[in-house]
Amino acid sequence: GMMFHSKPLPQFDFDDHISKQAVLDAFDKFVYPTEKLFGTAIGSALNFATNNLLVPSAGYREDEETTVFLLSDGESQEVSTVVSSAAEKLRATGATVISLGVSAAVDEAELTEIAGTPENVVLRDDFASLDQNLIDELARRFVCSDE
Repeated sequence: GMMFHSKPLPQFDFDDHISKQAVLDAFDKFVYPTEKLFGTAIGSALNFATNNLLVPSAGYREDEETTVFLLSDGESQEVSTVVSSAAEKLRATGATVISLGVSAAVDEAELTEIAGTPENVVLRDDFASLDQNLIDELARRFVCSDE
């Protein structure tokens, strides 16, 4: 799992937690740095995930279905080709990519490019709408196991 702003902020590898609940607990402990504005580098984050998380040394298992959730509240400040190239490489791993955009500042076309299909784009007006109902919906649609 990771966060990002102008740089990737890795938090844990796939093999750091062995149960669904442990992963969810780890995500709950993420604390996004808010002491200053950093910018948004989605392409850099996608490349980091592809090259450092979706690899066997990080516990990634190619024989398992993988879903990558990208949560963004804005559009990338990188040129569009950086984002589209990184998204293409990420999807080439076989991972399903879900783009979750929060706020009117997101670029829906960019999120669709990242996800590869409009069906994998979820838009919300604000962070308050990221509630348990949304988590349940995403789990039902994109996560197959309860282990």
